[in-house]
Amino acid sequence: MLYYFSEFIGCFLFVGAGYGYMASANLKGTLVNKFEFFPCFTVWGIGLGSGVMTAIRLGGPACLNPAVALGRALARQITVGQMLGLWLAEFLGAGFSVFLVMVFYWDNFKMSPDVPKAGFFSAKATTRHLPMNFLQEIIASTTFTSLLFFGLIHADTSTGIGQLQVTLTGLASLLWVGFSYSETGFSMNPMRSVFSSIWYTILPIPNKIDKVDWEYQIIVNLFGSTIGCILAVFIEIAAKRALGMA
Repeated sequence: MLYYFSEFIGCFLFVGAGYGYMASANLKGTLVNKFEFFPCFTVWGIGLGSGVMTAIRLGGPACLNPAVALGRALARQITVGQMLGLWLAEFLGAGFSVFLVMVFYWDNFKMSPDVPKAGFFSAKATTRHLPMNFLQEIIASTTFTSLLFFGLIHADTSTGIGQLQVTLTGLASLLWVGFSYSETGFSMNPMRSVFSSIWYTILPIPNKIDKVDWEYQIIVNLFGSTIGCILAVFIEIAAKRALGMA
């Protein structure tokens, strides 16, 4: 049970931080109330590193991404049953994060009737061109996830230094990709966009003036991210074999 709980907590720490920043930076009446790219990437990066570190320390695989879980299942590192359990934990982790942001910023949502809100919980392209966005997302997802995996190959999470390495790896990877390959909003994770878009649609968030672009979510944030993350899993396996670790 702790195996799946670790995935739930890791996902919550990861996306909960990012969603909280997006709400605080865009809604009216908040302390931040101003979106800036560097703080955004930093919060998401630290959230990712903290989520991965916590999930690993709790004994889980720390996928925090349904596409990574699928890649691990295809590589026979986990079973199909474990993959499905991880998907459920990720879905619930994303939902819990969206729910807490809704409750915490309830009054701010009510004060912001003219602010688009779907983008708090899902990535979208700066220029919407689905075939190109699909390709961009594959490139960004493969690059980012591979960087994260490479940074964690020798990490020893039983030590403080190792735990710091995990957190900094998440931050550095996201900053690198965020400033270099962010044309699709750098989702790179169906949990971060697709799962959360489902919860955004279901939950009674005040003043939802914009709807989810499901065509973009499915083509880019689901299929594009999934292909990229699966490629990254097999790149990691090849790297470990080259290093004599597998």
